[in-house]
Amino acid sequence: MSAGKVKATGQRGEWFATVKGERYPCIHEHWIRGGHHAAPNVNPATNPKDTQLVEALRAGMLAVETKDEVLGDGSGFIRKGYKALWRIENIRIDGDTLHFDLVERVANLK
Repeated sequence: MSAGKVKATGQRGEWFATVKGERYPCIHEHWIRGGHHAAPNVNPATNPKDTQLVEALRAGMLAVETKDEVLGDGSGFIRKGYKALWRIENIRIDGDTLHFDLVERVANLK
């Protein structure tokens, strides 16, 4: 990927976006602090969308950061665009919170 802006596309309700013909899982900017992602209410044992998301993160070790309008306290989101494609590490679920580190910005997105 290049350092310039790259086009990302997705569809409403989908938790994935396509960048240069590859499909990547999306993560909300709202849950990122200081290079660490911590999203609550993730339960792959009972939610198939959570299972698909976590499996894709672990398989590719890449994620698309999205720009969002946050509803309430983070109980919902309206996607407004895409910010970056990140290489990630240290994926784990602690209780119902999905954690990982954003270690390298692979591409800026538009």
